[in-house]
Amino acid sequence: MGASQQCVFYLVVRGLAVALCLLGSGGCNDYLTGQDGEPSGPLRVTRLTLFDLGRSRGTAVFTDTSVPADCSLAEFRDASACLDNAFKDRYGILKSPPNPDSARSLRVVFNKSPLKLNGMALEPLPEEGLPTVLSLTDPSVIGLVCTGCSQDDQGNRGVPATYNSLQLTGTDQSPNPARYAYGPGLQMEAVTECETDNSDPCRLAGIAADPYRALEPDSTYSVVLNAGLSARIGDGSDTLLIDDAARSLLRFTTEAFKPLTVGIGDGKDNVVDGTAASGEGSPERPYRIDRPTADGKGEAVLDNGGAVQVSLNAAVDESVFSSQTATATVTVGDGTPTAVAVTVSNAKGAPLMCKFGSKRKLYIAPTSGSWLGQPMPGAVVRITLRGSELHDLSQLSGHPAGKGVHVIGRELTLEATLLDRPAGADYAGVMASAVVPPSGC
Repeated sequence: MGASQQCVFYLVVRGLAVALCLLGSGGCNDYLTGQDGEPSGPLRVTRLTLFDLGRSRGTAVFTDTSVPADCSLAEFRDASACLDNAFKDRYGILKSPPNPDSARSLRVVFNKSPLKLNGMALEPLPEEGLPTVLSLTDPSVIGLVCTGCSQDDQGNRGVPATYNSLQLTGTDQSPNPARYAYGPGLQMEAVTECETDNSDPCRLAGIAADPYRALEPDSTYSVVLNAGLSARIGDGSDTLLIDDAARSLLRFTTEAFKPLTVGIGDGKDNVVDGTAASGEGSPERPYRIDRPTADGKGEAVLDNGGAVQVSLNAAVDESVFSSQTATATVTVGDGTPTAVAVTVSNAKGAPLMCKFGSKRKLYIAPTSGSWLGQPMPGAVVRITLRGSELHDLSQLSGHPAGKGVHVIGRELTLEATLLDRPAGADYAGVMASAVVPPSGC
């Protein structure tokens, strides 16, 4: 190995062993080890990837902004990604749109390793021995700005706090990008839980655990990179280049605030996002709580003393609920619909001892504890949610009440057939008695 090249092995924060070739000058090109040389010229952004780690839905959502939106369109049909990439447009913003949890792992990928900031090491190594923890000299080398998100009187916007790190693993090819990340790059993580070890992202970033931390729905975010970022040489020849192509890659918009599932909260709720199999939420085609059956009639699952659960893609702000946020009626057979007072909440448990969880579960329960005095055959519950009173929770620091600017935007109608007999002790759904008004917490 020549004097101009020295390979140093060290441990990355997450326990991965990485071989970093430190050069006095030039690229890390070694025909003995099969290493390709670094591309010459400026440091360039090649893609932005976003990964929700499976937090938002039952399946993980991975997005790559460099992927064409739709390979069937004439403007993209001849793109190399549509012709040569096995994934084609699978991870593009149309088929895999970013959601509020997509910043659980947000990575800006470069054509070569971003090792220096203003000529100094971006992630310094100790002069002797192996590092126990690696951290950026300036975590603000990467950041987020947004439009269409919440804002306070001082001009601060709803951008979640993140743990930022340098990721030297990965290449520009991956057999499964959701599992084997592209690289090298700079990564942002909107962490919600904190660990206790020395490499805990919360400790390194100086932030506390926050179960509500996320991006805001229906907001446009842009990643901002420090102009002093460069590759290994740092003499101006490999400084970061931000042109129109890079700005386009670094910008994305999250999906709208919306329901994902409806049901009784037993882990088998019906998916309503992206499918009309369980209704559309309109008065004509309400979301169905009944479990789908082969004959299309549906199976009743809601107990007379049970609550209805609506799962949302973002936390909901309970401070704006009113007595009209949710209304309900019960109809028995061909009888007249009878109004039933209901409690709408995103908390459950016991008064003064309840938990909000992620605030993404909305519970609608009969205030009296039951929909009818006693179960009756043919009884149907119909619930109307006023979408204009379902606001998302602001991502401003501390999540101030009433600052969320995104709403569901339409009335949602839900319908459920009541079980004609008490469900018994094996009922797995949320009971009305467990739903606590937000003011009671």
